[in-house]
Amino acid sequence: MERENHNKDGAIPPHQAGKSPHPTPMMLINEISKLFGQRMRRASEQAGIPDGYRWILFHLGHRKSATQLELSKLTHTTPPTVSITLRNMEADGYVKRAQDKEDMRVIHVSLTEKGLAVEEANRHHADATDRLAMTGMSDEEREVLRNLLIRMRDNIAVGGSENRHEPVTEGKGGFSDEE
Repeated sequence: MERENHNKDGAIPPHQAGKSPHPTPMMLINEISKLFGQRMRRASEQAGIPDGYRWILFHLGHRKSATQLELSKLTHTTPPTVSITLRNMEADGYVKRAQDKEDMRVIHVSLTEKGLAVEEANRHHADATDRLAMTGMSDEEREVLRNLLIRMRDNIAVGGSENRHEPVTEGKGGFSDEE
């Protein structure tokens, strides 16, 4: 049996991809997601930022502030995990938390200057990886791919549930440049 060689990211190099079984779209999405995650983790590690901070930094970088519960939903992480992560991020100087003046149960979280700088660096690295992934695609192909991926995400977000919710779409927990 021929042994497959993997590159430093653990993926099968493109010239060997044909030797693997025909991957489904979800298999490819999963592999792309893992490769992207590995690149972002390495960048975070090199900058001395714990990887667990990345998604919270991302979401706070796209809005002025968010509540802990909103961050839990946006990051698909449990509220206690978000609370502990935010406590650590606050101690490290990346975020600040403030109680809502009208409802003391609500905690608003926002980035500090230090957090903004790290989020901007992460965004640049993510944008560079996005450009790399889209190399050789036309603007029309990129838009078609984007729309198909949004539809797939929305299908999975509501699929299999007897209690079908409204799909996760831009502006409702999904990723959007407008947020």
